[in-house]
Amino acid sequence: MNKLNLSLKNIIRVDSNFFVNILKEKENSITPQSWMEGWTIEAGMLAMKYMLESGQSTEVVLTANDMIAIGVGQAIKSSEIKVPEQLQIIGINNNEMSSLVSPSISSIDIPKTTLAKEAVRLTNKHIKGNDTNAYHININTHYIKRESTQF
Repeated sequence: MNKLNLSLKNIIRVDSNFFVNILKEKENSITPQSWMEGWTIEAGMLAMKYMLESGQSTEVVLTANDMIAIGVGQAIKSSEIKVPEQLQIIGINNNEMSSLVSPSISSIDIPKTTLAKEAVRLTNKHIKGNDTNAYHININTHYIKRESTQF
């Protein structure tokens, strides 16, 4: 199994906090609906447009899901930045669409069946035994390398 090691110094995470910061900077000229409904391709395009306009630079963009990553990849096409030579894009959840776009999006695959089984097991444990403990569960993920990354 490959280990994915990245320096946090050169990564921009595109997640809910990223969009909250955009809203603060734009003084609410962007409505939450424009980026929050479904974590969409449009949200990724908005995020990348914002990064390009603000002059932020990075080597890696790690998004909250593959749809946002696809949007980042689509928006970057209008710039002179080369993927993956100058900017690498990684999504999370290995959505089928991430392999169909160009460039195809590297992704961190989360085994959804395993995650669901663990959720059901812990829910049953809670219901049957009045268990109110918090649990930390490790689920192995897999890095799926595609065209949007070099590592």
